[in-house]
Amino acid sequence: VVDVTWRYSCRHPEVLSRRTKVQESWLLHTIHRLNSARQQSLSPERRKDLTERLLVELVEFLSPRKPKSGELGGRNSGSLAWRRARGETRKTDAGTSTETQAAGFVFTLTEKERMQKLLHVRYSSSRDEYCRLSNDSERTQIWDQCVWSRTSVCRKLEEDWQMVYLARTEGSSSGKVSWKFDFSSAGMKVSSVSVSAKSETFHSGRVCWTLQAGERTAAFTGDGKMQDLPSVSGCSEFIIEAGLSGGEEETAWQHSQIFRQSLKETEEPSFEILVHLEDA
Repeated sequence: VVDVTWRYSCRHPEVLSRRTKVQESWLLHTIHRLNSARQQSLSPERRKDLTERLLVELVEFLSPRKPKSGELGGRNSGSLAWRRARGETRKTDAGTSTETQAAGFVFTLTEKERMQKLLHVRYSSSRDEYCRLSNDSERTQIWDQCVWSRTSVCRKLEEDWQMVYLARTEGSSSGKVSWKFDFSSAGMKVSSVSVSAKSETFHSGRVCWTLQAGERTAAFTGDGKMQDLPSVSGCSEFIIEAGLSGGEEETAWQHSQIFRQSLKETEEPSFEILVHLEDA
C-alpha cells in the first residue's frame, strides 16, 4: 500500500494545502499498519524486497520532477468512462482519437542491402526502437515511425509492473497495425522470409498475425519463435499485419497485446523480420 500522489504532482506544497481530511502523520502510520498486517505471511526475502522498493519510491517522491511535454496529456490507465468523467481523454480538433492515424512508412532497400540481397530488422518493445541490422544497425526510435498503418492501437507503459506492450485504444472493439516491405524499385524479389513476433492474450482476447503478398496470405503465430513463410517467395512486396480483438468488459482492450516485454529485457527483440532476396 503506497500513497503515490507525489508521483503525479510536481507542486507538493499545493497538494498538501488541499489534503485536509486527515493529518499526514495519521495517514503515514495507517499505511504502515496496513503493510505490516499484509506482509506477516511473506518470507523475509520478500519483505526485504518490498522495503527496498519503498525506499526507492520515497527518494523519488522527495524530488518533484519537471514533466516532459509528452506527459502532459490525460492518463492512460483507469476505465474510459472514469477518465471521460474527469475530462482526461485525448481528442484531436476533428474529434477523432490521436491513436488512429496511418503512418505510411515502407521498408525499401538501401544500396548496402541490395548488394547483400538481405533485409534484417528487429524491434525492441522495451527500448521502443527498431534496429536495421542489415544497414549497419541503423536505429529508429518510437514504434509507429516504421509502421505502414495503424488503427486504434497505442503503446502502453506500466510503470508499476515495469512492462510495456502495444494494445487497442480503450473503447475500441478491434485494432490493427501493419508493416509494409517493397523491393520492386530495387529490382529484387523475395527468396525467403522468416518472421518472429510476440503476442499475449487474456480471457477471450485474440491476436491474428498474417503476412499478405498480393492474393497470398500466410498466417503465423505470436509465440516469439522464428518462422519460415515459404508461400511469399517470388513476391516483390508484402505486408505484415497484427489484428487485435476480443476481451471482456471494460478492460477488453487490454486482453490482446503484442510485443509485451519487461523494461529490463533490453537485449531481446519483440519483433524480427529476416528477408533473403534475389534478382527479379
